[in-house]
This record gives sequence, C-alpha cells and structure tokens, in this order.
Amino acid sequence: MLLSDSKSNLHLFPLKAALFSFFVICSFLPFSSPASGQAKPFNSSRPILSACEIDYPPFCTVNRNSEADGFSVELLRASLKAMGKKVTFRTGSWSHVKSLLIDKSIEVLPLVGRTPEREEILDFTFPYLTMHGTIVVRKGAEANIRTLKDLNKKTVAVMSGDNAEEFLRRENTGAIINTTETFEKALSELSDGKHDAVVIQKLLALQLIRSHGFKNLRIAGPPLKKFVQSFCFAVSKGNYQLQSILNEGLSIVIADGTFNHLRAKWFGPIEAAQRSRIVIGGDSDYPPYEFLDKNGQPTGYNVDIIRAVAKSLGFEIEIRLSPWPQTLHRLSNDEIDMIQGMFYSMEREKIFDFSPPHSLINHVIVTRKSSPDLQNLEDLRSKSIFVMDQDIMHDLAKERGLENQLFIVGNQEIALKMLSEGKGDCALVARIPALYWMKKNSWNNLKITDQPVLNSEYCFAALHMNRTMINQFSEGLAALRQSGELRRIESKWFAPYEDKTPDFIVLLKYSLFMLIPALLLLAGSYLWNRALQRRINEKTLDLQNEVNHRIIVEERLRQSEKMQAIGQLAGGIAHDFNNQLSCIMGFAELMHEELDANSELAGFAQSILTSSRKAADLTAKLLAFARKGKFRSHSVNLHHSIKDVMELVSRSIDKRINIVCDLKAENPLTTGDPEQLKNGLLNLALNSSDAMPDGGKLTFCTRNIVIDNDFLLENSPDAPPGNYVLVEVTDTGTGISPEVLPRIFDPFFTTKEQGKGTGLGLAALYGTIKAHAAAITVSSDVGKGTTFRLYFPECEINQNSETAQSQVIESNTRSNTEAGDDDEAITADVTADAAENVTDLNKAASENSDEKFILLVDDEIKVCEMTARMLKRAGFNIRMCHNGQEGLEEFRKSGKNIDLVILDMVMPVLNGRDTYMELQKINPQVRVLLASGYSINDEVQELLDHGARDFIQKPFRKNDLIRKVSNILGK
Repeated sequence: MLLSDSKSNLHLFPLKAALFSFFVICSFLPFSSPASGQAKPFNSSRPILSACEIDYPPFCTVNRNSEADGFSVELLRASLKAMGKKVTFRTGSWSHVKSLLIDKSIEVLPLVGRTPEREEILDFTFPYLTMHGTIVVRKGAEANIRTLKDLNKKTVAVMSGDNAEEFLRRENTGAIINTTETFEKALSELSDGKHDAVVIQKLLALQLIRSHGFKNLRIAGPPLKKFVQSFCFAVSKGNYQLQSILNEGLSIVIADGTFNHLRAKWFGPIEAAQRSRIVIGGDSDYPPYEFLDKNGQPTGYNVDIIRAVAKSLGFEIEIRLSPWPQTLHRLSNDEIDMIQGMFYSMEREKIFDFSPPHSLINHVIVTRKSSPDLQNLEDLRSKSIFVMDQDIMHDLAKERGLENQLFIVGNQEIALKMLSEGKGDCALVARIPALYWMKKNSWNNLKITDQPVLNSEYCFAALHMNRTMINQFSEGLAALRQSGELRRIESKWFAPYEDKTPDFIVLLKYSLFMLIPALLLLAGSYLWNRALQRRINEKTLDLQNEVNHRIIVEERLRQSEKMQAIGQLAGGIAHDFNNQLSCIMGFAELMHEELDANSELAGFAQSILTSSRKAADLTAKLLAFARKGKFRSHSVNLHHSIKDVMELVSRSIDKRINIVCDLKAENPLTTGDPEQLKNGLLNLALNSSDAMPDGGKLTFCTRNIVIDNDFLLENSPDAPPGNYVLVEVTDTGTGISPEVLPRIFDPFFTTKEQGKGTGLGLAALYGTIKAHAAAITVSSDVGKGTTFRLYFPECEINQNSETAQSQVIESNTRSNTEAGDDDEAITADVTADAAENVTDLNKAASENSDEKFILLVDDEIKVCEMTARMLKRAGFNIRMCHNGQEGLEEFRKSGKNIDLVILDMVMPVLNGRDTYMELQKINPQVRVLLASGYSINDEVQELLDHGARDFIQKPFRKNDLIRKVSNILGK
C-alpha cells in the first residue's frame, strides 16, 4: 500500500515581495529585548552560524564527509544564498543543537517543529512543510495498536526533546514514555523488543526503516491527525532581523521552484520505494464502469484504464471494489491510496485532489412510462426521489433543497428496482449504468429523460496528502489518451450503448417500397443535417462559455484565497507591530513630559511621536485590510457619505478636476460603519484624482440593482444574492494597465513615486468592502480612465440611518479622513495631544488614584513597564504580571486590594478571554479594562457584554489611558 507524507501547506505561506517591505520598516525600529543574553550583533559580511542534527533523515543528517546534509540543510543554504548570505554548520544530537540555539552559540536551526512550548523560547519563520506523525510497531506483534487510544499502558519510545515527546505528554495518552538520544536508537530498541511502539514523524520513520534494514517493523494505522508538525527555521528569541531575512529568502526559493526541486530530490526516492504496491478503490456495483464479475474479480472500464496507466508507470497495483460509501470510508482512513472513479465537484475538491477527467458522464431522471415527463430538477419539487447514498446526484439534490424528498439506497440498481415496482416517483442516476440495469433486468416500464440534468467529470481522486501520486497518474492518463489506448477501452465497454444512426440504404429501400419520392427524402435529410449542425454549434458555444465561466470563477476564488492568506498574515504583523509601537510611543511621551518644551531633546521626542503616529495609521490600514475587528454597525445613507466625501475632496484636489454627482438610487441605505465607508470612498476619490495630473472629470453615480448568484460567485462568493446599492466612481485619468490591474488591492503595491504613497489605500478599501459583505469590481482603459463599482447590500428604507445606535464600542483606531498620510497634519495632531491640559487630567486622575491598586496583565514586558510608569505618574499603585495564569494567582491572593485589572487579550499560557472568565468567577464585580493590538473583535465584544468596563487599543497615548482608567474608577 502506498505510504506518503502529508503534502506541505505551501499555498498558505508564500509572501508577496511587497509585504516584505513591512518587515524592513520593522527592522529600523528599536525593538526592546532583555539586557542579558542578547543575540550577537548582525554582521552582513560574516557567515550565519547554524547546526544540524546527525540522524534525522531526510531532513537533517551527516554525509560521508561528516558534513551537514539533508533537505532542510539545503533549503536553509538556498534561502540565505538568495539573500546574499552564507552559512556554516556544526553537528550534534537534537538536544545538543537545540541547547546551542537557546544559549545563542548559534543563530539558526534549519529544522524545528513549531509548538506552543517552543514559541516561548524561540522565534520561527513561517512553516515550509507540514507533516503528520505515525505509530511504528513490530510486525506480527501489537496488532491491536492503531490509534493513540491503543497506546494506553504501552511502553512508547521517542527521541528526547522531540515534538513527539511534547505531543504525547500534552495528550495524556496513558502511555509509558521512554526517551532515547535519537530515533534510530528508538527504532532499534523497538526492533529488539524493548518497547511496544515508537511515535515518530512518518517520512522519517520510512527513511530510517529503509536505511537501517529494520525489516520486522511496520507503520501501524492511519497518520495521527492530531500530531501535526509544522517545520520552520528557528532563530534565538528576539533575533528579528535574521528572522526577517530568512522569511524573505524562503519566499524566494519557494517562488523560483528551488523548493520543489529539493523536495523531489530528497523525498522522491523514499516515496518511489513505497510505491511497489498501490491500493486502488472503487464501487463494486457501478457497471459498466466498475463492478465485480461472476467470479468476484474487479472488471469494467475504470479497471481497464487504471491497469493500463499503472503498467505504463511501472507501478504494481491492487484493486479493491466495495460499496461506494465503504470505499469513501476506506480512503478517509488511509486503507486505500486512490479511487479510480469519482465525480468532481468544488465541495469535494476541499477534501480530495482530482486528476483531469477520463470520462464525462450524463446523469438523468428515470421515471415510469405511465408517469408525466420530468425534464429538470425543478419538476421534482413535490416528488419522492430515489438516489444512491453519497453519489454526486445525492449531493446535488441536497444542494437544490430536495433533501426532505429523498429516499437513500445502497446503489443505482436498487433505486431502479424500487421505481419499476411502483414505488416513488423517479430516480436520479447515471445514464449508462441505468441502461445497463434496465436491459439486464428487463425493466421495460421505465423511461429516461432526453436531456441530462448534470454532466459530470469522472476522475481519479485521492486525499490531498497523495497529490504526488495523482500527478503521476494524470501524466499516465495523458499518455494513454495520446497513444489511442483510451479510445480502444472506451469502444470495448461503451459500444453497446452508443446511439445508432439509421442506415440510409435501408431507409431508401423502405422509401421506394412505400413510393416516397427520393427528392423528399433527400430534402428532409438535408434540412435535418442543417438543423443538427446548428444545434451542435449552439451546444459548442454553450460549452465554451461554460468553460470560460469556470476559468473566471476559479481565478477569482484563487485570488480570494490569496487575499485572505495575505490578510491573515498582515493582521498578525499589524498586531505585533502595535505592541512595539506602544513601547516607542509610550516611552517617547514620558520622555517628552520630562523635558523643557523648547529644548532640542523635546523636539526629538515629538518627532518620534509623530513618526510613531504615522506608523500606527499604517497598521490601522493593515487591520482594515485584514478585517481584524468590528466597528460601529449603523444604517448608513450612502448619498450622505458621498456628499461628505465630495466636500472634503473638493477642498484638496486640483481645481481643474470637475466633480460630478449623479445619485439615482431610490434606496441609498446600507448597513455598516459610516466612518469606514467614508474613509474607503475618500481613499478611492483621492486615488482617482492622482490619476488625473492634468485635470479631468471625477463622477460619483448610484443606483439600485438586483444581483444573482452567478455574479457573486465570480466577484464575492461570501455575499448573498439580492438587492444592492451600486456606487460607481469614474475618472478620466491615465487608466490602469492590464498587467497592474490584478494587483491593485495587494497591500504595499503602488505605482506612485517613492514617498508619495504607501500602497495601503486600496488594500484598506478592499478589506472594508469584504467586511461589509459587499463586492467590488474594476474596469479600466489605458489613456481613457477607470471605473470602480462598489456593490453594498440594501437595508430596509424605513430604518433610521441618522439615529441608529452602535452595538459595538467605537474603536480607538483614529480616522485619517482629513489628515491622510500628511506629515504636517500628524505633527499638528501630536502637538495638540501634547498641549492637552495634563495638569487637569492628572488632577482628575489623582482624585481617583488615592490608595487605588491596578493589576497589569500583559505578556509584553516593555509594554507592561511603560504602562506602569504612566499610571504611577498619575498616582496609582501598580502590580504587574506577564501572563494570565500569573494574573489569576495575584488576584486570588490580593483581589480585595485590587481596584482595576488592565488585561491584554493575546497572551501565552492563558489568553485574555479565559483569564477574564476566571476573574469573574473569583469576583463577579471585578473591574477590567481590556487592551489589544487588534481593534475590537467578536471576542472583545463578548467580554464587554459580560461586564468588562472598557477597551483600549494599542498603541495608546497616556492621556487616553488615564482618562479611561479614571472614568472606570470614578463609576
């Protein structure tokens, strides 16, 4: 049976080159780190120091020359080479090289599984490979060991300090865990009978069993789905600059094909060695495609194809046919490697990988001849329907809302038999199997619809982890088709079911016998041929349109997945960056208060604040793009928003640009955040004005439209069909080239000159549109102009858009509606903040601070120290804890003396939500101020609904913090 490692989840992680510029920004900011044990200063001219395990093939090993080698070692070399760096390796056991990195004697390890325990002591790149673990036992022994539950009270060997040891201890399996220095030793001792099992990464197990000749060992059961190892490069804690370099280098080698080359080099021989016997599954009762003959042997069209492909590839296969639901179950449990015939659907593609189709199969409605004709699924609304369990027609019927009318049977023969006996109204089956069963069983009282209700692609299919095998069988299928062998197999099995055209000579004889004029016959034949040709042309055009439509839909879905992946990464970066900005802004503000306002140092401090505020605005746009957080949810009049934007734009853009307003929507109301929508429209208007350096016309137009599923499937699959408000923003500017158009919503992508744009305006607009369940399309003509079309769901016109109350506390993210990215505006804002009456604020705070104790709970030590200094200056007494568990212990001990808890939402050990729930159990009246680098999201809103007093977003100003604390303590 084919044993293959899980495929790497690479499609979630390749980074856009533009996004990497965000890391570059971060690298120039002074990240804080502990004073002791700091990483060595980064020197671009010296080699990077690394280390390699001596026995973890094919990832890390030592070659005959005692040099570091393996997939992960070569990948690290290639990644650093792409960045113009070199690397040198030391070698040793896992425990030794791990200690070298923790002690900062080296700078990076090429292969470390990312776990919660290790994240506390190391920093990681994004994962380049994700693989599952497995259980290894002796052949002929421990036959009852297949899953983690079977390890209870068994002796299990693992390598000391490996992910496997951490996993087993975390899962509490009840196993007796024995550790060894290497997995080679663990397998050797298992082979000698000293243990019952070894838990190990699957590909490593296969390599060690093969290379060391452990012939009495075998893989037990399916892969351990809970034991997933995400392999990364790991650097010492706080070495952000090297981490950033490795991330970019890894992205480059993934994009240029080096990664795939190395993967084939190191993993290909192992996979090929296991492919001596591949188990193929199929349906045991689906003639003439696949079924068991009278001797119980597999036969049929699919069987002949799979055998021919396997022969051309040099693979030995075993074919196991069983009832269709059982076959699917076997594939999911890794009992078979591949299915030789499965119908493709987009839902199934989420679970399985498919080859190109080897057949196209029509599915039809079968009824009794005495029943009225049923031509499509809409005719079945009030009918009772027989359908095969888990067949593609079963899926389609449920999708069309016919689930309550279905009678599920084991196979299509049973469905037709029940129908022939007068039960039910119809059956949904494949056309050729239906003809087979009707002829074999003489069910002459049944009839088949003329037109198919579904034309399905019939393919090879396997789980995602066996994609390599699907690719190989796809190549074999293509060779089979090119050689003509596929056509021969089709003729063998389907010739009896082909439509036979009338014999012209026989027709002519009968026509002469019946004295029908030959000319009438010829004329009729000519007209019939013309009609047939016209119909073929129409069907060909329909098929071409369908193919083009599918290509467009698939491209849009890939784009949506890409933007979602980038958004997830951007949101995480923005959150971590906000934590760092909190330190920069906070300490700069404290320093500014201590300095003479007219001194040079005070000017430096104010410059830091100004730059920090500008960076905070960038992270706010990243969070908007990533859709991290909720804002206010109102009924918004889009006409009012457009007029507000026009008023702002008219004061700031070139006077040669004529702004035109054509608002025709009878119902301009939608539901959303008015500030977000206004900012999005403003970003769009400013972007359009930049495209008209010599003047032109900027037009805002609205109207009400109805959108169907087809449009949304192409442009916004998550949005529902229905009534929408269309907002069109059109300019007569330079236009956007076809090469640039697909990238305009990517964060940090801009065509403007350096310093004139961040590339986040349209990205933030895209995030706003998706957050409002809306859609956006763009059309452009180079030299003529561009039109953006925004589709917002309508809300009821009787809602009061002016007085609707917010259901979510307004985010601390500051709008840059009027200031934009202008340095002078931000400087003025910072100066205004500094000029606020600090004395009055401190006086108000001091009235509430006498003998008031505040507990700070935040895992970012410097953020915690900075916040404590701000509060101490306002007269509060402070206690600090650096994770949720410490905070709970302190609150249990001193809760009576604690007046307020300031609680970070994202922490290790125990997160903010769980910590708050435990605090409420201790004291239901506890006063808590929530804090996070994200804006308000569902989790924060839940805690606010449960009694949390307020929320503050990082980075925050001292005045904002003191005001919120004073308001809470004064309540």
